[in-house]
Amino acid sequence: MKHLLLIPLLVLFSCDEAFSPSAPGEPKMVLYSILTTESDTQYVRVYSTYVPPGNDPLKNPEDRPVTDATVTMSDRTTIVIFRNVSVPRSDKSRYASNISAYMAYPFRAKNNTTYTLTATSPTLGSATSTATVPGRGEISIPYFYYLDNPWRYSGLSPTASLKLSPLATAFMVKLFIEYEARGDDLRQHIMRWEVPAKLDVVSCPHEIYRFNYPKLKRRSTPSVSRIDQRDAFGFTHFAYRRSMEMISERNLNVKYRRVVYYLIQFDETWYRYYGVANAVSDKFTVWLDEPDFTNIQSGVGVFASLTVDSIDFGLPEIMPLPRSDVITPCK
Repeated sequence: MKHLLLIPLLVLFSCDEAFSPSAPGEPKMVLYSILTTESDTQYVRVYSTYVPPGNDPLKNPEDRPVTDATVTMSDRTTIVIFRNVSVPRSDKSRYASNISAYMAYPFRAKNNTTYTLTATSPTLGSATSTATVPGRGEISIPYFYYLDNPWRYSGLSPTASLKLSPLATAFMVKLFIEYEARGDDLRQHIMRWEVPAKLDVVSCPHEIYRFNYPKLKRRSTPSVSRIDQRDAFGFTHFAYRRSMEMISERNLNVKYRRVVYYLIQFDETWYRYYGVANAVSDKFTVWLDEPDFTNIQSGVGVFASLTVDSIDFGLPEIMPLPRSDVITPCK
């Protein structure tokens, strides 16, 4: 019994120093960059790790960019030098300053190419990483004739058949309807409507819907195969048909132009980072810690890549929409 009483006393008298969850260590460089084939401008954000006041990052009132770094990217034949720029910050609710970043222009990432990112700072040393851009993807539409008259083919839907690059781990498909309509300035403007993958009716009398847009999807076909295997992604018939109707109902002088499918392919690094960042998907979980992911050598952060391919189909300027009194939006 005496030994049992002694244990809590030892614990009580040994805790005379404040406990800090912050481990000792030197600041490390933080790199974040996503290469894309969609743009001719690439960005790299460079920061340093730090210990926030009270170990609460939300109490840090200032951004912590590294502005003395030399940032380069190489594909073994060409070296691109990035320059430090200030990018306007759309949301200044936390940080009042603009975003400090490194930019290269003109620079469009090439398919099936491996890039090496290197950042060297006199104060923080050097950090590096590599990323390989997936190859081009292929999109085909089995029922293309459905797109300009969905009311006639109620049993079909705008499904896309996809062939992914062997270097792609995940993908996303987006569908847009492009049209011209009169704006507030009474001039015609080219506009776009993103079609949701699924459109749920929340309230039929009040015409309220829940727009469910496409989400990231892991590929279902093997990355290496001798057979021409394809993934697929579908939008519901109701989502596409009702999108056409809402465009005409909410705009004046509508002239339809085309529909555009986008296939976005993500490399393994991007998918792994996305999976770790969104690992806790249960809203009832009691998991309080957050996992971490990095592929940066001698630092932390993410260097990944994605590709964007598209296919479009022309639409007649005047779509054969049914009369408004025959449209049944909730069926």
